[in-house]
Amino acid sequence: MMDQKVNWDDFRFLLSIFRTGAISKAAKRLGVTHSTVSRRLARLEGEYDTRFFKRLKDGLEPTEACHEVVELCSGIEAHVHGIQHVGHVVSALPASFFVTF
Repeated sequence: MMDQKVNWDDFRFLLSIFRTGAISKAAKRLGVTHSTVSRRLARLEGEYDTRFFKRLKDGLEPTEACHEVVELCSGIEAHVHGIQHVGHVVSALPASFFVTF
């Protein structure tokens, strides 16, 4: 795993599954198909050789590993939203605006 690049999108899918409690609800929230979410989760679990959810008759139960990853990813997600906000602010500045140091 050390030399592998991390795919943030896969972790976004994991967060959505965790927050909605179901693959189908996550798919609806993300605007993709159930099979896409299921496939992305399987790929993520395969890459990390870890089960993030226990598959139960009545749904999914997050594992301890899932809780740990969700906590880390929530922080990353907040930073990503902050960066996007800065990007919107910068793009809204007049073309003649600049900062000197």
